[in-house]
Parts: sequence; C-alpha cells; structure tokens
Amino acid sequence: MVSRETIESRSLIFPERAHRSLVEGGSVVGLTLDSTPIFFKEHVTFRGGAFFTEFSNEDMAFGFYASCIDFNEDFFVFYPSSQTKESIPGFGLEAERFRKESLVKLGSNDSFCCVGSTNSFKELSIPKNIREGATKQTFNVGHSIDIAVVSETLFSVGYKKCNTTTDPGTYSLRGDVLDVFPYHFRNPFRFSFNFDKIESIALYDPNTQLTIKKIEKLSLFDYKKESKTVDNIDVIEHSGLTGLIRVSVSGEDVSLVTGSKNGQVNLGLKKVDLSGKTANKRAQ
Repeated sequence: MVSRETIESRSLIFPERAHRSLVEGGSVVGLTLDSTPIFFKEHVTFRGGAFFTEFSNEDMAFGFYASCIDFNEDFFVFYPSSQTKESIPGFGLEAERFRKESLVKLGSNDSFCCVGSTNSFKELSIPKNIREGATKQTFNVGHSIDIAVVSETLFSVGYKKCNTTTDPGTYSLRGDVLDVFPYHFRNPFRFSFNFDKIESIALYDPNTQLTIKKIEKLSLFDYKKESKTVDNIDVIEHSGLTGLIRVSVSGEDVSLVTGSKNGQVNLGLKKVDLSGKTANKRAQ
C-alpha cells in the first residue's frame, strides 16, 4: 500500500482518488485513448510496482501498447499469446521478443505496465519451474571474463550460435569479438576483448553492423527457452502480482476496472475534434 506521505510528495496530473480507486478494487471512467497512456504512466509511479492491463482482444492490446511506447517506452511491455506468431505471418520473432521482454522484466523489481489480452494472460504457456533456469550475467568494461563460459551460458538458455548475429536469440564469436542478440533487446550488443578483458561494449544495428551507442555496463537476465509441458502456468501466476486492470474501449472512451467494488471515479475527459475548424476558431 502506498503511504499518504509518499502520495503527497508526488505531483499528480490526475486526481489521487482515481489512482486510489484502482488500487482498492474500484473503477475509473471518463478517460480517452490519448489520455490513458499518460494515466497509466502516472499509475505506475503511484503504485510503485508493476501491474497488468487487460484488453478483450490482442489487436486492441497491441494497438494500445504501440501508442504507449510512442509516449514513453520505459514504462510499458507487451505480452502476446504464444499463438500470435502462428496467426500473423512475419510476426513470430517480434512476438517472441515481446514475451521474453515481459518475462525478464517481471523477474526484476522494476515498476511498469504489462499490456496484454484476456487470452494471453490466461494462456497456460509458462513452465512452472522456469525460474530455476534463470541466469544473470553482468558485464563491465575493464573487467575480465571467460568468453567460453559466457558462450556456454548463452547456449544453455536457448541461444543459437551463428556466423553473424542479426536475429534475436542468436550469438556469434569471431576472434576477440562476441555479438549477442537477446530476444528482449531491440538491438544486439557487441563485446570487444583484449584476451579475456572487456575493452568495449556497444549496441549496434544488426543490418549495417554499425555502432549505435557505447555503454560501460550491461546486465543480461534471461530464462531458458520455454518448453511445452503439462505443468504450465499463466503469466499472472508466474509474476506473483495482484494488480490487474481490465480496459474497456468504446469509440474514444476508455473505462478501467479492477474489481467489484462500487467506488467509481469519473474523470470526464472527452476527445476534442478540431477537424474542419479554422485557426481562429481553434484558438477561441
């Protein structure tokens, strides 16, 4: 529970009672599609932890997620159904990346919003013992590591060794250069070694192989590749989180529900249509 002192020290755009209502099992109405990402970002801070937002179908969930990351990508992840990659040609690697990114982030203490659908959240697709195969490696420029051990660890969590790393879930070792492309990264990263000492770490473009950004430290947290088993659980049970917000969309109007309590807050927001108005009329 969030303390009153903590709440009062924050600068909220939306009324505190709206955030409190969702935490306590109530509902919030009167939001718009444009304002909801802003509300959720603020709700992440208010809760001080992660929570799920559930849409009735996956297309709507993904569309909303896309608008959220345009606003602020650090606070949102998308968890699609494992069947999505089969139903949408060409979406396989992206779906895998989204799922892996969500699982990795759920294994951290980060505060964020996980967007998904009723089907994806209820799907029994995560091995119950997946945490037993978790690995975390931290790399720092100037530190020494055993490249062979790193390579073995990557292989153990499902990475495929290849000649050139351009696809998620692959890695390559060429002399003193190790390239790795985690599923949950948008770009691969490259280690340059001087014997066993890390000389540099950089994110790079897999198409051009050119450096995007050099960094001093990188932590790689991962799970073994998901396997099909009868002892599977859904993502909410896997996370151990209790925060689930169900999102209803009607046109541009958005409603949020967390439970069966009667406490409802109406924010009264409506989309303003400026089409067909002159500049003078818009200013009035």
